[in-house]
Amino acid sequence: MKNFLCYYGEDNRIVFTDGLNLILGANGYGKSKLYDAFQWVFNDYITNEALAPAVRYTSDLGKALINERALTEAEIDAKITCEVCIEVSRGAGNTFQLIRRLHVVKTADNEFKAATGSQFIVKKKDVLEFKPLSEADGKLERERLIPAEVMPYLWFQGERGVSNIIDTSRRESLKQIVNRMSDTQKWDDFIDITKQAYSIADKEFNQALSSDSSQRQKAKEYQEQQKVAQDNLEAVEAELTEVEKNLDRATQKHENIAGQLAAAQKINDLKKDRDVLGTALRSATTRYDNLKLGFAKRLFTDSWLLMGTDDLVDQFEQKYNDYEAIVRDRKVAAQVAFNEAEREQTRLPEGVPDRNTVQLMLHDEHCQVCDRPAPKGSEPYLAIEKLLEKPKPIKPLETPPNIAKELRELYRAGMNMQGKYSKAPEQIRATYLEQISLEGEMRDLEDQIKSIEEAISTEVINSGLEEKDAAGMLKSIRSANDDTHTYSAQAEKLRTAREKYTTQLNDIKNGLTKLSVDVKMDPKLAQKRKMLDDLRELAIRMKSTQYKKLIHQLEETANQHFKEMNEPTGAFYGTIKFVPDGDGYMPQIHDDAGRRVDNLNTSQTSSSKLAIIMAIVTANQTRGLADQYPLIADAPISDFDAVKARAFLAQTARAFGQSIVIVKDFLDADPTQTGQYQADTARLTQIKQDVEAAGKTLNIYQLAIPAGQTAQNRKNLSVRINPLAI
Repeated sequence: MKNFLCYYGEDNRIVFTDGLNLILGANGYGKSKLYDAFQWVFNDYITNEALAPAVRYTSDLGKALINERALTEAEIDAKITCEVCIEVSRGAGNTFQLIRRLHVVKTADNEFKAATGSQFIVKKKDVLEFKPLSEADGKLERERLIPAEVMPYLWFQGERGVSNIIDTSRRESLKQIVNRMSDTQKWDDFIDITKQAYSIADKEFNQALSSDSSQRQKAKEYQEQQKVAQDNLEAVEAELTEVEKNLDRATQKHENIAGQLAAAQKINDLKKDRDVLGTALRSATTRYDNLKLGFAKRLFTDSWLLMGTDDLVDQFEQKYNDYEAIVRDRKVAAQVAFNEAEREQTRLPEGVPDRNTVQLMLHDEHCQVCDRPAPKGSEPYLAIEKLLEKPKPIKPLETPPNIAKELRELYRAGMNMQGKYSKAPEQIRATYLEQISLEGEMRDLEDQIKSIEEAISTEVINSGLEEKDAAGMLKSIRSANDDTHTYSAQAEKLRTAREKYTTQLNDIKNGLTKLSVDVKMDPKLAQKRKMLDDLRELAIRMKSTQYKKLIHQLEETANQHFKEMNEPTGAFYGTIKFVPDGDGYMPQIHDDAGRRVDNLNTSQTSSSKLAIIMAIVTANQTRGLADQYPLIADAPISDFDAVKARAFLAQTARAFGQSIVIVKDFLDADPTQTGQYQADTARLTQIKQDVEAAGKTLNIYQLAIPAGQTAQNRKNLSVRINPLAI
């Protein structure tokens, strides 16, 4: 696959081997796109789109078939090629490549011009290389490699694809299958030939009978009665055919609405689960957002920003202690200076008399220190007087501004904050753990919601649900139920009438035969008429016998597959019975007592349909379809539990020479990487043992998306195909 849908680039190759090829992929990882690759090559359309249309052709899709990443990365005016090549080997000298290719030109940013259609090429290997065949030969080889009448029973997708193949609500479904997969059409042709031959012989016989005048009137009466009875029979058969078609439609409508009603209820339940999960996701998201906002706030409120600043608090404490020491030293020094100044001021110079002596020397005008006279007003007198001057006041003790209080408050604040942010590592760790837990919870909820959304989408697609109003469905199902009963009664009445007119015709034929005894006519005409009539009846009986034989063979083979798929589960599963219904057969599930089992669960219904499909391919051993062509099934076991899924795969390996089964099972979410999955090796080992016990090999691939990419971002998407060794 080259740039096909989600498969980017050219390195997208899968080698399928004989045996069971198991392709594992989670939802959105390219499973259905791989199935589409087969459909695109062989049929020029893909089928896993929404309800309308059921298929989409290349002409409708255009560039939508090309990988978006390839389109995004392409230069302007570049040609981007989308291509799928399927190589098929049918033995020595019969290896082919079937290639479908589409070109798109990028004309501008986000503008592209796609080719009007795809190219289809078939190549055949000639010794060493593949050489292209002509268009006509290529188409012939493509039809030979997988005939159109066989493909629907070998390639199918999901529950809806299975239901399209075998509709258990229509009697014509099995009839069409038997006609397609057997030679019953030859019997129908033979019956038509014998009817025409009898009609000619009967006409000759009646003409000869009417030529005898003695029996002409009686013969005319018989012939008129025969014409009326024949006309009535044909009218009844025509009406019965139409009524049976209406009955089929009513039955199918009833089954569809019943299935849709169940699907609607399932979808409603899924939506309720989704709403509950959505509420939980919104709550977790709110808590997560608040946690992240609170984290930012707590950087300040809980002093987390100061985490790692313990040394600053210690430095501040040291400087604060140094400051207090300096303040104390300054106070002591200032006090000493003050005391000294005060003492100096109150103390006279050494050798100077006290104040009273000085006053006496002034009074006597004589210095007793030097014993010399000191007349008043003289220089000695003034010197003595100066000793009595009033001392200047001592300046108050000056101290520098004391900011100890402010520093003490800052120190206390630092100590308090240190107590807060000392717990920051544990608090931040706890917050991150809570954040991681919430992220995991949100991812789990998102995954669950995504899974439910996919389940809703799958249920809508599989059920073909369009009417969402349950009340309207109930009204419709009652109407369909009434129609079913009405048409059933009409059909039964018409079948009785058909028997009546058939009996009348037989009586008239016998009357004409008895009448011919007394008529002069060539006896060979009567013998010819009787012989052709017997031959016609014989052909009808032989066709009926052959048809019953084929139905029995199909039923028997279907039950073999049904048993192999269900018996290992240990649960009740019943027996498939093809029950006569008018001119057709209806598949039903019966219990051990032969009673029909209604209200089957989805798993029982799916496994019964799959068993019938497998029987269609495997019942006719002479055709060898199961060995000639591969089974390709996308999501066939979505309704099965682990045990039944294992049993189905084992039975598939036994029944088919090569099978390719694409499933989302056997994968577990990788706990270490979001959006990544690991193979469940324990269960796959069991599958391998089952497959090898059937004498086959197991080949496993896992579809994966590289880390960092998501299925939602399609412009960066590149699914990888990884082989797994078990």
